[in-house]
Amino acid sequence: MTVSEYTRSLIDQGLPKKVIYDMVVEFKAKNPESEVKKNDSTETQDPNGESENNTGSESGDGSLQPQGIITNKEDAAKARPGQEYHNHGWEYKYELDPNDPKTPIYYTRKQGSDNWIKVTRDSDEESFVTIGSDFGHNDFDKDKYLKQKKQKEEYERKLNLLSHPN
Repeated sequence: MTVSEYTRSLIDQGLPKKVIYDMVVEFKAKNPESEVKKNDSTETQDPNGESENNTGSESGDGSLQPQGIITNKEDAAKARPGQEYHNHGWEYKYELDPNDPKTPIYYTRKQGSDNWIKVTRDSDEESFVTIGSDFGHNDFDKDKYLKQKKQKEEYERKLNLLSHPN
């Protein structure tokens, strides 16, 4: 398999860019001849064969974790489509848009609820961007944003008190 083929297979799985980059770097280190390999094989490999028996994903320490609920932000950035991330009483997941497999569709719900809420850029841009950030799909700094938002609200509250003393 060439680096290009390997990279395409990772993209097709909908993995975050950082994960793809790290995996390609590792692949290149383990397979230096893969860059010049020519496709002279007469047999065609099943592209799904490699992931057929996949029951987990690697955590930050390299150990295999079951595909299931993620509870820390570092692992959320490695989540696969459909895998849930739980944080502060909320659950998040994403799927890939069937019309554009490179585009995630985000969902959220309050923990304990049965109903997922679809989050789009049009319906709730703030949630769309922050959920995407949790999954490592953008470089939005959620913590910095929330701090600035709180400062702005405090400033507006004080300004309101000055404008309307009683």
